[in-house]
Amino acid sequence: MMWDNVMEAVIAELSNNTNIASLYTVDGKLQIRMSSPSGKQQVPGIEWTLIGDTEAEVWEPMVVQFDMWYTDEATMRQTERIIRGMLRQERMLIGGLRILANYVDGVALAVPDRANFYGRGIRFRIAALRERYAAVNP
Repeated sequence: MMWDNVMEAVIAELSNNTNIASLYTVDGKLQIRMSSPSGKQQVPGIEWTLIGDTEAEVWEPMVVQFDMWYTDEATMRQTERIIRGMLRQERMLIGGLRILANYVDGVALAVPDRANFYGRGIRFRIAALRERYAAVNP
């Protein structure tokens, strides 16, 4: 299982982006988190959800959705460009992990109680590559 290590590295990389930090810091706290079970959106905020993951001998692909919430559409689009740019490279090194990533799709997020904010979800297939097979410990 590698998804937790991969997401920790991806979120650290995203958190180090000065544009993201300036847009999504509220009261000194960066608003990036794993999706909340309460379903309440942080606005502004970025949430991520592990949609699914698998394990094979050489790689461990997973699908991750990033939900972006902001009060204006232009900033939400700017955030999408930053995230897509960060994960656009086919092969990259993030947090010491060799990663393959590709964009899957995006969708406007419909929230029944939305009041003056926008939401967009973008999905990526992300895979950590291993140098050699390592048996998973139960």
